[in-house]
Amino acid sequence: MKLSLIIFHFSFVFLLGCKSELTAHKPNVETKTAPIEESYKVIYKSQMSSKKTKEHQIITSNEELSNLVSEMNIDAKDYTIFLNIDFKKYNLLAYYLGEKPTGGYDVVLNEVKETKDQMIFSFKETVPTIDELTTSASTSPCIFVQVLKNKKIVLQY
Repeated sequence: MKLSLIIFHFSFVFLLGCKSELTAHKPNVETKTAPIEESYKVIYKSQMSSKKTKEHQIITSNEELSNLVSEMNIDAKDYTIFLNIDFKKYNLLAYYLGEKPTGGYDVVLNEVKETKDQMIFSFKETVPTIDELTTSASTSPCIFVQVLKNKKIVLQY
């Protein structure tokens, strides 16, 4: 046991001491790049939005968000997701499918096209198949996307 432990340590030290040829040819100048800011990000999805009709909403401030959260009865653990939004840098796009008769419905972000000053979003509705088991309770799916403020939000149907 001790012999194998000694061999392991010797091998480990030996491997750490070896230089690879690739490292020898690296330039001495260290370059740092700033992190790229995400222009959009899906931050929340739910099956219960309390919205009866298919619609979208662009939230631009904490006050608007507070009104929406109280209307939707979002759980406290999920609410923390929304607390991290910096409304000086981002807007929030909320897309609602409206009330559906059963479970099995969903909304997904299908495609995003970005131009210099616009973000064009298209969403896709998922519908349950005839043979799929679903809940008999009505649902109202929604999705929330955080979008940079300097971009105009456009929805494509």
